[in-house]
Amino acid sequence: MTITRRGFLKLSTKLAAASGASLIVPVSGCAAKPNAFAQISSASYQDEGFIQILATGEVHFVLPRDEMGQGIYHGLTTLIAEELAIAPERINVHFAPVDKTYTNTGYNMQGTWGSSSIREHYLPLRQAAANARETILKAASTQLSTLLNTDPSIHRNALTLNNGFVVFQDNKYPMGDFIQAAAQLTPVDNAPLKAASEFKHIGKHSKRIDITAKVTGQASYGIDLGENVPNLHRATVIHGPSIDSTLVDFDASKALALEGVTDVVAVPTGLAIVAKHYWQVQQAIPLIEINWSQGDLATFNSNELPQHLTQKLSQESGVEAFKQGGGSDALNDDEYQALNHHSATYFAPYLAHMTMEPMNCIVHINDEQCDIWVGTQAPEFARNGVADLLDLDRDKVSLHNQFMGGGFGRRVGVDYVLEAAHIARQTNKPIQLIWSRTEDLHNDYYRPPALIQYQAKVDDNGYLKVLSGRRAGPNIFPYVLPEALPAVLPAFVPSGVSAWLAKRGGDVINNWKNETSSVEGLFEDYLPEHCEIRNVTYDPGIRTGYWRGVGHSLSGFFKETFIDELAYQAAHDPIEFRLKNLKDEGLKQVLSIAAKQANWPTKPASTSPESSSRGKRALGVAVHRSLKTAVAQIADVSVEADKIIVHSVTCVIDCGVAINPDVIKAQMEGSIIFGMSAALNSQVKIAQGQITQTNFHDYPIMRYPQAPQINVYIVPSTKPPTGVGEPGVPPIAAAIGNAIYAATGKRLRSLPLALNESA
Repeated sequence: MTITRRGFLKLSTKLAAASGASLIVPVSGCAAKPNAFAQISSASYQDEGFIQILATGEVHFVLPRDEMGQGIYHGLTTLIAEELAIAPERINVHFAPVDKTYTNTGYNMQGTWGSSSIREHYLPLRQAAANARETILKAASTQLSTLLNTDPSIHRNALTLNNGFVVFQDNKYPMGDFIQAAAQLTPVDNAPLKAASEFKHIGKHSKRIDITAKVTGQASYGIDLGENVPNLHRATVIHGPSIDSTLVDFDASKALALEGVTDVVAVPTGLAIVAKHYWQVQQAIPLIEINWSQGDLATFNSNELPQHLTQKLSQESGVEAFKQGGGSDALNDDEYQALNHHSATYFAPYLAHMTMEPMNCIVHINDEQCDIWVGTQAPEFARNGVADLLDLDRDKVSLHNQFMGGGFGRRVGVDYVLEAAHIARQTNKPIQLIWSRTEDLHNDYYRPPALIQYQAKVDDNGYLKVLSGRRAGPNIFPYVLPEALPAVLPAFVPSGVSAWLAKRGGDVINNWKNETSSVEGLFEDYLPEHCEIRNVTYDPGIRTGYWRGVGHSLSGFFKETFIDELAYQAAHDPIEFRLKNLKDEGLKQVLSIAAKQANWPTKPASTSPESSSRGKRALGVAVHRSLKTAVAQIADVSVEADKIIVHSVTCVIDCGVAINPDVIKAQMEGSIIFGMSAALNSQVKIAQGQITQTNFHDYPIMRYPQAPQINVYIVPSTKPPTGVGEPGVPPIAAAIGNAIYAATGKRLRSLPLALNESA
């Protein structure tokens, strides 16, 4: 069941009235409690709610982050379960409403991204549950002392909480018996957390608590909710044939004559068709005559991108993103003139997200209220954007978040939510907007393309002395800023002012200031004495967005392929060269473990592509730290008749303490498959401003027959947890490409990897 803040309070009041009391415990460091929480029964603890324990013994948990398949529904619940000493499957989990209480503290807004959920909530949620546990035991010590007439009183330390019972000596008492007394106490603050040696759920193998609902069809996704809203109409939006087309006029008379079709209306992004059923919407589309005007992208072709980016680098020096020592000037220092010099250029194209569930949303406007049902990574963006669009106070717009059929960063964008609101307002009907797969592919926030020119100097002992990189491509933040600003600006700031600030901010990013996500991961892992990275903005006007791994998803390929080239040029084994030059001990550790687990050969490398030691099958390696997580991958690859076959991937991850090892392994497996799609199959193809692909048949992703055996090893750790949703993506393309070179002598420097495009 999904519950809103209003519904949560209503449920709390009813249950409190029925059972006598409930306990709601806050997470420390959160914002002031929402006003609505003050309406909870006086018999219950009143505070901003993450944990609610009823007198029946039921435990309710409001999940502050959004579930898109990454396992956070299970992961964060595990933290609560651990400190409350109760099985995770006994906890009732509810998606959070939009409220500052549920802000992602790492980003100061409510959203799920950056592999941050476990990292940001590990201690706060455990602390909240520990405080609840200690408050219950404090109440129980007093209540049991009276009940059992003990003298002296029972000390709290004589009690434990286990599986929903308070345990005293050999007796067990239902936890719910003490909730009314606990609700009257001032909650314990900063209660002691369990030691790692006491963990019963953290770090243990367990079945995900959402898996049964998903495989039995009980889990609610945004696209599933169509029958729950009376008089709901379905809609889709026809967008222009070119990326920047605009609607001129249309004739929908034939479409409107079809049974069930009720409206055809213009919206800022295209033309909306509304009918009682989605099939009727699809039947109407070919009957509408539409005139579009073509924009500046009408002559744009994606196959010309490498040429445009190279030209841009030749014309501009760009913005300094990082400089250490003498930077690029050290390449020409007399001290390094005799050292081995190497340069190479790499390219990666636009990529779409291709989530299994296409974009969809339900909007119901009723008087001065609006309800939104949607699966989104950015509920605050969506709620505030709709409130601004409809000129409603934000507290008049309720967003009901759902499970997502994939996110990968695409559902940070809320364009489809705003489209649904436009249609609902114009037609005065509750609307379920569903994009077709083609519309989904043609109207993405794409991973930006990039081209980088690397240069380096390596001494005779195989030590990297100078690293220079110049990257060209679009930035992301200028496209995200218009939706993000309303989430952080006060409600009284007019939407026009917000739009103006977003435009100015985007201009600053593109022209004067470097965007971190454009250059992250290009240099940090090795960082020689002299290093310089510069960023040159080239943006043809195709909107970009966050894609799984963000900048690291490109830089992992760029950097690790270049490092591999340096290793061979220096006649060093690729792993030996990395171990010699890595500055990060965590990366050295995962790399060493991966080499052992994959049976990496110890024979020295050769600089010659024609080396007879190379066969048609070999191992390739890559290592990368992203989002504070260290990952090493070794791919076993063969080339048969110019066909690339990945037989297996060895993956080692150090993500701090492993909350759910099975979830971590699943995320590494999924990340590797996702990254392999980009490495071997995927790219957005644009001709004359039009995306030429329409579905998975011509925008291929990894299929089962292509999937390799994947062996994941988790480094044991007691350090705080880091992220796992994205760090498995960055190394895989380089690991495969480096294996291809080791097997064939062909160095591939562009994605997707293709043997007919070698350097």
